[in-house]
Amino acid sequence: MTERILKFGIDVHGVADADVAFFSGLTRLLVENGHEVHLLTGVERTPELEHYLKTVLGLSWTHLFSIISHARESGATIETIRGNPYVDEDLWERAKAEHCRRNGIDLHLDDSAVYGRHFRTPYAKYYKNRRPRKKRKIAIIGGSFNPVTNAHIMMAEAILKVLPDVHQVWMMPAYHHPFEKHRGYSSHRIRMIRLVETPGIRYFGYEIDHRLSGVTYETFSRLLDDPDYRDYYVFHMVIGADCVFDFDTKWQHADALAARVPFIILPRAGYDLERYHGLLSRPPHVILTDVAIPDISATEVRARAAAGVSIRGLVPAAVESYIRHHRLYRRKGEGETVSALPDRHFQPRRQSSTTTPAALCDRSSVFIHIAVCTLKDDQLSVLMIRGKDEPPAGEWMLPGGPLELPFREDLSEIAVRKLAAETGLADIYIEQLKTYGGVVESRQECRVNVAYFALVPYERIAGRERSGNSAESAWMPLRDYRTIPGDRNRVPAKDQERILLDLTERIRGKISYTPIAFELVSDRFTWPDLRKVYEIVLGRRLDAANFKRKIRSMYRIRELTAEGGAYSVGRPPKQLKFDGIKEGYV
Repeated sequence: MTERILKFGIDVHGVADADVAFFSGLTRLLVENGHEVHLLTGVERTPELEHYLKTVLGLSWTHLFSIISHARESGATIETIRGNPYVDEDLWERAKAEHCRRNGIDLHLDDSAVYGRHFRTPYAKYYKNRRPRKKRKIAIIGGSFNPVTNAHIMMAEAILKVLPDVHQVWMMPAYHHPFEKHRGYSSHRIRMIRLVETPGIRYFGYEIDHRLSGVTYETFSRLLDDPDYRDYYVFHMVIGADCVFDFDTKWQHADALAARVPFIILPRAGYDLERYHGLLSRPPHVILTDVAIPDISATEVRARAAAGVSIRGLVPAAVESYIRHHRLYRRKGEGETVSALPDRHFQPRRQSSTTTPAALCDRSSVFIHIAVCTLKDDQLSVLMIRGKDEPPAGEWMLPGGPLELPFREDLSEIAVRKLAAETGLADIYIEQLKTYGGVVESRQECRVNVAYFALVPYERIAGRERSGNSAESAWMPLRDYRTIPGDRNRVPAKDQERILLDLTERIRGKISYTPIAFELVSDRFTWPDLRKVYEIVLGRRLDAANFKRKIRSMYRIRELTAEGGAYSVGRPPKQLKFDGIKEGYV
């Protein structure tokens, strides 16, 4: 009777290297007795890999299968991220199962449950038999990460610095979203997180791997009972102050979730955590108050990228290069851009479709306004224009104007185009401020005003203020635009005042935690130049030494080499250049 040849598949990382003595002896006995041992690994097959498997792990095998080598031979796209090769996630997950199917493997051992759903041949999940003496604390930041921004990085860095007992911060991108046609962007979201990984910040694909709904309670209920994690880690959930005030009333199973998962709460501009006394206001939950986290919207990043506007300072440099290289968020078709993923925590309630007849207008209109800001005469000023004939005739308005409906451009693109038409400026900082709505002209018109603001050094816009469609233009100081000596008529229209007031608050608030001040100075600037920007915006004098120390703690500032040799006594201030945001600061 002929003995049957057995075929075993064994994953290297997480299985064979988890119990070296056992698998070294097992594979040797199997090969010596004429059976097949298939070692499966994600690492590319090289002489160095084979040397490691033989001499360090002591393994024996008849077949060695590498996912990366298989992908390369198949002509699949392979991308190197931080020195490691990556292929499409779906290809990666299916590769082991397909190898086992083709070779008729009798049993495959793997430490990942993700691969198991693709197997049609026998598959067994391997669990380590060693347990750590102490569980490690992990903080999880969830979200779309579409894309990962500097705000995400600073959140993670702040947690690691303020809470030293937290071992790592894991970024967990959501899987569930409404449009299947956007599924392809999951791969890009994963790779952009991989680009910013550090020893303390890691990618965690739990929701994507298990295709979960994105409801936090469901995710953590499964995660806390998962044998791959429950004996090794204590998980904390990270949320911002904007989510805290909705937690008790809008999150699913809030009571149970607060009882099972410790939360780490980070501040956010406009939300006073001292007023919160809900489920997360007491230990073991932690509220961090003395950290500075920038208010960066991934939606804004996508809109700027779609419009071809710079996203410098909003995302890490590696992510910016990745978005540019892969042309992400560009228009895929007429009127279509990549959309944001839905809120992870709750489904919005349906709104009533009924409308009170008295609230209806005879017509509706959409206006777009761009507040161009610069430093002029030691004041933060905004460009205003006064039209010749178009309504409202004779009133001071921000550049822009009405939009023809329907419009097929993204609003950010329209703002960039109108700004270029008014001033000839391109490739400058522009950001959406707010959208305003109201009924005007005795309820005959429902008007929506979409406001943007742009920041530019004065030397770039000097002489370009006059628009061909306006009778005149003028710079109005933001702080005292109502009282301009010698010109009582230079007062903005009423609907423009709301924009100017919000604009003042936005710039004053953002300058303390984002690099917008660098948009108001030349590419080459001095410490006095930069300090003046902060002093004018904040309205107070700043100590030069403390200011320099604070800026250096937040941003990378490069001193430019002077031409003509060493400086002499009475030398001018050193020329500087902004080189980006540091990875994190507190």
